[in-house]
Amino acid sequence: MAQELQRLASGRRDRLVEIQEWIGEDVGESGMPVPQFRTLCRVRAQREDVQAPERFTEGFVSDQMSARVWSNWVVPYRADYDPELEQVPKKRRLIYKGREYDIVDSSPIDRKKGVRFTTLAKVG
Repeated sequence: MAQELQRLASGRRDRLVEIQEWIGEDVGESGMPVPQFRTLCRVRAQREDVQAPERFTEGFVSDQMSARVWSNWVVPYRADYDPELEQVPKKRRLIYKGREYDIVDSSPIDRKKGVRFTTLAKVG
């Protein structure tokens, strides 16, 4: 737990991220539902990449390599993404440098000191 609290030091939160909340779905040009999000806040975060295994995918247009990046993010506490109050993995996502990171898990750090998000981003 002490290690987690050290991560909250502002010097370690060196990434500016946007946390978005899901507001519903709209119908896209293809007729398929497209999730709609709005910006909830921008906060400083610390990022740790957990793993990024590559895999070969066969596609309709071409075969290609695809990677999934698992990351942990430590952010300051806010009630609007408190895992004990909100269904964060279902209603929130994280954006960093234009890339979408789906939040698959969230957990509080100490008592309202911070929140850890585990995210998954598809690359390629």
